[in-house]
Amino acid sequence: MSTFRRAHATSCILIFTGLLVWYGLWLLTYWPGVLGNDSIAILMEVDGTNQSGKTAFWYYFVRLFYGTTGRVETPIAVTLIISALVFARILSWSWAQELRKTCLVGLAFIAATPHMVVFLATLYPDGIFAVGSVGLLFELWLCARRRTVSMTSAGLIALTLPLALFMRSNGLLWLGPAAVVLLLVNRRGRKVLGALLVLWCTLGYLASQLHPTR
Repeated sequence: MSTFRRAHATSCILIFTGLLVWYGLWLLTYWPGVLGNDSIAILMEVDGTNQSGKTAFWYYFVRLFYGTTGRVETPIAVTLIISALVFARILSWSWAQELRKTCLVGLAFIAATPHMVVFLATLYPDGIFAVGSVGLLFELWLCARRRTVSMTSAGLIALTLPLALFMRSNGLLWLGPAAVVLLLVNRRGRKVLGALLVLWCTLGYLASQLHPTR
């Protein structure tokens, strides 16, 4: 393993663990999270008594983690875990590139700030949409920079792509940068990224047909 990869992996584990502890303590303190009118609306929609007007993907996300457990804190905890992973990936890459100030400022003034935790721990799609969009654009930028799609980038694109595209109706704009990167990467990378785009766009379309929303 190269020095960069070793530094990246070590710092990623440390940052991810630290953010998980911080986010977990916050969630325990404000259990089960921040609930507003839109939160109640999506919970009622999952229970079959309301139409929230949110996207089908957000409905299925909440249905998967709340509908199967009956616990509202479950989808909130999942969004916090995903967000911690995305932040850890970006910050650890900065640290491994010896952009130490960038890493520390990003950690102290973005990822670990109280208002960020509140934003993510609210049962609204906006927080996870924002983090997913940032994570997706970061991975696409790395792919364009390297002219290939690494296994790590492929895994994180697979995770963040649906969050960026389908959590909010305007997320389809992120298909633009993805299409540009398709033209920049090598043949193997084009196949991987193209397959992920086709897979998630197909699932997104099927979700919108199975659960139409206003």
